[in-house]
Amino acid sequence: NTELNAMILGDPEDAIIGSYKINIIQPELLAIMKLNLGRERDLDDSFALLGSGKCDPKKFRSYISGLKNSLEDYDSLVQYEKLIIK
Repeated sequence: NTELNAMILGDPEDAIIGSYKINIIQPELLAIMKLNLGRERDLDDSFALLGSGKCDPKKFRSYISGLKNSLEDYDSLVQYEKLIIK
């Protein structure tokens, strides 16, 4: 998914590891990527991430909306988000 990859690379989150600043994937985009893959382990990871409180619901919804035409199962991703993020 080139649009998702572009979002991942274009909007990284900063992390400090051992005094080094590195770019990592936004948790909302990681959840979307794993939901879109649809493998059982990825779905479990995504549900855990969405339920962890580390995902911003507004950012998640914004990313989902921006990817509407490129996600394989957009409607399911919207429903997952409604079930998990409060």
